[in-house]
Amino acid sequence: METIKIKAMYRNGVLEPEEPLVLSEGENVTVIIEPCADFSEEKKMRCFQAAAGSWKKITDKHLEEDIYKLRRLRTRPEIESWQ
Repeated sequence: METIKIKAMYRNGVLEPEEPLVLSEGENVTVIIEPCADFSEEKKMRCFQAAAGSWKKITDKHLEEDIYKLRRLRTRPEIESWQ
């Protein structure tokens, strides 16, 4: 059997895999516990700020025009007068 890596949630004393496992009944495996990254709000903000403007130099004129054109479209119905 090849090594696989899965995510699981620990609930009520049991590890619950997020996806089905292809194992035979009674098959022995080794489990290595590796906590998922849970970034602090400060680290999330630093990552966000580091990515800000990263698309600026890779967009073309047509994409930019399309974005501004779509921003001007009204997607909500007009509000009728209350009078």
